[in-house]
Amino acid sequence: MSSRIVVKNLPKHITEERFREHFSSKGEITDSRLIYTEGGRFRKFGYIGFRSEEEANAAQSYFDGTFIDTSRVTVEIARPFGDATLPRAWSVYTKGSTLYNKAHGIDDKLAKEKADANNKEKQKNQRAIRSLYEELLTENQDDPRFKEFLQVMAPRATNRTWANDDYANWQTDELAAIKDAVSARREQIASKGKKESKKSKSSKGKKKGSGEKAKAGDMDIGGEAALPDDVDADADAAAAPDLSGLSDMEWLRMHMSSKP
Repeated sequence: MSSRIVVKNLPKHITEERFREHFSSKGEITDSRLIYTEGGRFRKFGYIGFRSEEEANAAQSYFDGTFIDTSRVTVEIARPFGDATLPRAWSVYTKGSTLYNKAHGIDDKLAKEKADANNKEKQKNQRAIRSLYEELLTENQDDPRFKEFLQVMAPRATNRTWANDDYANWQTDELAAIKDAVSARREQIASKGKKESKKSKSSKGKKKGSGEKAKAGDMDIGGEAALPDDVDADADAAAAPDLSGLSDMEWLRMHMSSKP
């Protein structure tokens, strides 16, 4: 065991004097050290040495997970340099680490060999998958269900979401069914319009008698004659678009949301 502790995640602006004072409540401190980079940047961890291992263990148990200002520190028993139980160094400031070698332009042979091995394994797997795909495609090229499966599982970039609704892909019987439905719909709307026009004419006939008795009331305050009821109907008829030149598909799109 060691009589030194390592304290991680220290506040950025802590001083060595405050660092020693904070941990002195659990034993006699023999030495302390805050770790900086060669450029003078604080790495936010440091070491505290105690007189005995018991004091170091007591400090580790007491201070681990506590706060210094707003920083929650991690306290561990320090292990000697080169200890086999130490985790692999990863920091960009640690010589020999992958990040350090990358930052300083040093070739990492181990990392390069590992990357090459991974690429070879990946290519090998891709070739096996491609071979299996080609074998399945050859065996099932005449199966319509297999073709449908390939179409459904195709990548989004190559598979149109609305391919089933594409007019250019419709079959002859589907187009004939659409035309029949459009013709039936037109006849239905035309018959409905005739019934409504008959109703409007009968209602106008009933209002005609009462309108003659109220001719005096047909003048407004300014002395101008009131407009007859059929003026609005004529205006609506003039505003209606001409649908005679539309194709079946264009007419269907215009009436898709209408109800019978």
